[in-house]
Amino acid sequence: MRTPGRRPTIARDREEALLRSADGSVDATDDTVVLYIHGIGDKPSASTLKCQWDQRLFRTRMGQRTRMAYWVDRERHGEPIDVNCGQRDVAEASFGGPEAGTFGGAAETRSIAPDASEEESRVLEAIAGKMEASVDEAYAAAGSAENGRAEILPLPPRSRDWVSRRFTRAFLPDVHDYLFRTERRKRIDQRVRARMGSGGRFVIVAHSLGTVIAYRLLADLQRTDPSARVPLLVTLGSPLGMTEVQDGLRKILRVETLPILECVDRWLNVADRLDPVAVDSRLRGEFRCAGRITDVTGFGVNADGPRHPHSATGYLTHESVRRQVRDVVGPSFAEEVTRFTVARDVADWIEDAPEGAHNEVLIELHATGGRTLGETRDRLLTQLGESLGDRVVERCVPLERYVAVELTALEIEKLGTFLRDHPWGRIWTDAEKSALTNRSATTLHAPAAWQGYRSLGQDIHWAVLDTGIRADHPHFDQESNVASVWDCTPFAPDPVENVGRTATGPGIDHHGHGTHVAGVIAGRFPGRGLTPAEGEPSGLAPKTRLHSYKVLDDDGRGRDSWIIKAIQHIEERNRRSGALAIHGVNLSLGGDFDHEVYACGHSPLCKELRRLWRQGVVVVIAAGNLGSLTVESDGRRVRLNLDLSIGDPANLEEAISVGSVHKTEANLYGVSYFSSRGPTADGRYKPDVVAPGERILSARASFREDVEPSAERLGAHYVEMSGTSMAAPHVSGLTAAFLSQRRGYLGRPDEVRKILLENASDIGRDRYHQGAGIPNLVQMLLRADS
Repeated sequence: MRTPGRRPTIARDREEALLRSADGSVDATDDTVVLYIHGIGDKPSASTLKCQWDQRLFRTRMGQRTRMAYWVDRERHGEPIDVNCGQRDVAEASFGGPEAGTFGGAAETRSIAPDASEEESRVLEAIAGKMEASVDEAYAAAGSAENGRAEILPLPPRSRDWVSRRFTRAFLPDVHDYLFRTERRKRIDQRVRARMGSGGRFVIVAHSLGTVIAYRLLADLQRTDPSARVPLLVTLGSPLGMTEVQDGLRKILRVETLPILECVDRWLNVADRLDPVAVDSRLRGEFRCAGRITDVTGFGVNADGPRHPHSATGYLTHESVRRQVRDVVGPSFAEEVTRFTVARDVADWIEDAPEGAHNEVLIELHATGGRTLGETRDRLLTQLGESLGDRVVERCVPLERYVAVELTALEIEKLGTFLRDHPWGRIWTDAEKSALTNRSATTLHAPAAWQGYRSLGQDIHWAVLDTGIRADHPHFDQESNVASVWDCTPFAPDPVENVGRTATGPGIDHHGHGTHVAGVIAGRFPGRGLTPAEGEPSGLAPKTRLHSYKVLDDDGRGRDSWIIKAIQHIEERNRRSGALAIHGVNLSLGGDFDHEVYACGHSPLCKELRRLWRQGVVVVIAAGNLGSLTVESDGRRVRLNLDLSIGDPANLEEAISVGSVHKTEANLYGVSYFSSRGPTADGRYKPDVVAPGERILSARASFREDVEPSAERLGAHYVEMSGTSMAAPHVSGLTAAFLSQRRGYLGRPDEVRKILLENASDIGRDRYHQGAGIPNLVQMLLRADS
């Protein structure tokens, strides 16, 4: 291991002279992409491997700015290596320990490449012999008295033989496939070419056998496209100096002399003297390119040596690599917050996507050049048809400010390139959202408000964006609560209405979550009194009119585009009515939030909800159920409580986010263990308030139609559920009840939120856990102007 702070053993003044002698920097253009081509052996998943290289070269994840040409033969290697982004990319091979000795000649060659011919075996044996001899020579040179580098030799001879053997065993199968198996080589080349298929300006960084693949690809590229330019080629731990590899390339390219890479403006070759793959570490005398080749060699060039002198990530941390890449791409290329057209999570999906697989994405539209959003959308759809084909357009769902569509990885990259040149929008994941699964009304002081103020939600309209509602449930009969039912899940641009609100029509709840949520907001047990009797289940605002939007399927899962479809439909209904037709919305749903993809509270879904809030609609969102996480530690399951666990869209500022507490003893038991806690990723207080969310009794979607509702047989029509999903509709119902008696606050959600927070009861827990506390409906009514 290198001493911390020690420079690599290449002479410092020589290295800096090499770097100073390189061509001047080139300003990066927006279409610059760094293409990685990995090397030998098994690898982690493509997205993990790309992340490992990103972190070492640029010190951050790079999203669409870098691509990994992933060519691992999974038929041979099986499942990807299970490592994470923080670990190193090192070549491994499975065989015995240090006692295994050196390479075993022909017999071992046949075990490594059983389908090799005699001639192929002789080539592989020669390569293996050179690799092991180069390590012995390097150690001898490093340990000589004249060299004075004995401090880099921590490995005894037997262990050095073992390390050398490991690299030999890992290297030979892949080099055999590429040099001698035409079909396998074609598959590899096709995978690499596919990552360049969308065009652009590429810097190529290749490692190990990947450098051979890169040379072959560039030799072909300049023959088929004379205008192609590669401003920088970086080769790391390259075997291109081996005579056997060069002979193989001549046969593949069908040439007597290896071609000059006229398309390459600059070539940096970096090799550690202890790297057994880089047998001839200098390429400048054997290869030529349009510009110059700079060799950076020496002991300690690879930061992971000497135990892993061929490590890709060890090479990528070398300052010569970082500096020359930075010279070409420009200093702003690696900024963590930068302009993009393809969101980082979409870029990660592209890396791992099986061939032909589709991903659901949202194309966000920007009105530019004096065009309206509609004109921009139409032009984009035309471009999609021209570039990707009419079948892609047939998969599109045009929304007001987005286009939802399923695209393959290559289609996304081609579209991303187009949007980079024509700034009409960006590509986001059409993210999956899922459901976040009567005495609780007393906790919010609702019964007292019912009796004293008649605040029953009359003439208030609330939308429930969920799995739908069983509109025929007896709980909603007495007050005729369900005013409309819409289905937003079909692949169609507009919601589909269930005009008769029948149990067999579109938009009906076959999951149970949405009906339960709706029953907490409105409706009541079918009794006779003006207000519900003691023990009879009731919504917080029994008379509120409900508008059901099915945005989650019957498994409780949905897409952002389905939810946005509902939001835009509500906006349009409000615009057409001339006043608010829908006064509030409840979203007891959510998903993960990745602050590296978009700013907190600025996802496509959050942007649409913010528009709705500014139109005057109160938005209530469940905080999430990620307050507790179970992990494995030393063979035991350990439960951890998590701060910073507010999900999306609950992190939206222009909304009321609701955490969960016990339904009757909140002061005693505090915040529910599962309830997500703040702060948000950008440091704001969330949740705003907490409300009962444990074992909440509400309407059952699969109710017994053959059983009359009765207090003795509540289970036939009602069921208990827990989660912040149950807490959010408590606040929706309470707000609807408040607005029914304080109608001057209709269309003023900022003031409603202020009154809600100022009149909440503190339960003595951390502000980031409880928000302002538990809302008190009576105090809200007392202190608000009538």
